[in-house]
Formats: sequence, C-alpha cells, structure tokens
Amino acid sequence: MKQIEFFLILMILNIVSTNNLLAQHTEQHADNHEYKIHNNHIALLIGATTNLSHNLALFSLGFDYEHKTKLLHNKLGIGFGSELLMGQTTEILAGIPIFYHPLKNFTLLAEPLISLAKEHNSYTNDEAKLKASFAIRVGTNYNIHINKISVSPVLYFDFGETISIVYGLGIGIGF
Repeated sequence: MKQIEFFLILMILNIVSTNNLLAQHTEQHADNHEYKIHNNHIALLIGATTNLSHNLALFSLGFDYEHKTKLLHNKLGIGFGSELLMGQTTEILAGIPIFYHPLKNFTLLAEPLISLAKEHNSYTNDEAKLKASFAIRVGTNYNIHINKISVSPVLYFDFGETISIVYGLGIGIGF
C-alpha cells in the first residue's frame, strides 16, 4: 500500500511541476510558434509496464486514437486504446480513454480497461484459459510537436486485480 501512496504522490508532484514549467514555456514561445489544433491524433506507445503486485516488468507496445470534441473549448477528447504486454506472460489491454488537455501540450487521461491474459495452472498442467479482467488507467503525457508529429513521454497507472505503472514514449501524428 505504501508503494501506491508513493506513486500517487509522485504523479501529483509530476503534474504540478509540469504545469508550472509548461505555463512558462507556453508564455515564452507563444509568439514564435503557430499552433494548430488537430481534431484527431493517433500514437504508437513503446515502453514498459512494471506490475507492482507481481514484481514483474514487461515490454509494452500500444497505440491510441483520440478525437477532440468541441466540449470545454477543444480540451476534452475521447478515443480508443490498445496495448500488448510481452515478457514472462502476454496480455492484451483495450479501453476507451477520456483525454483532458488543461494546457496546450499537456494531457491527463482516464481510461476503463479490459485485460485479456492466458491463465496458466502449473499445478494441474491444464491448458491455458483466457481470462478477462477490468482495470482503470489514469495518467499523463506531454506532447512535443514537430509539425504534425508529436513525441510524448508517457506515465500511466493501472489499478485492477494488480497495480501497474506504464512508462515510455509515444510517437504520434495529428490530422
């Protein structure tokens, strides 16, 4: 439980410090860069997932699609996301994320997830069964734009039957 508290505090500090830095960056460069809001964005995630409950690290490969709505002055988006976790076990995650953009390049995310994994029973040596479980993902990323391309450091927390931290780099395109 102390690990969860530590990572939640870490996430809050990350959000607060990033907000301050982004506000300064936005003010300094507002006149130098023309910023176009794209209604759609698709990104590929390359990173890792650390499962704190099982002390296990897995390679993560995923993607997400976001469509920005007109709600809250284009600051709210909804989409679809999927992720493949590979390592000692293989797991597929899928969800419908809700994106909130409090600042131009800064994103907060909340996402209900369904997880599909093969459940192995080493005691009976039975055939692996597909098991579905549910989780909630919360997280943040910061988009660095180069024309239509975005590069984003990503930090997500998954809460379900297990607790995991997802971290990596997102590479996307707006259209």
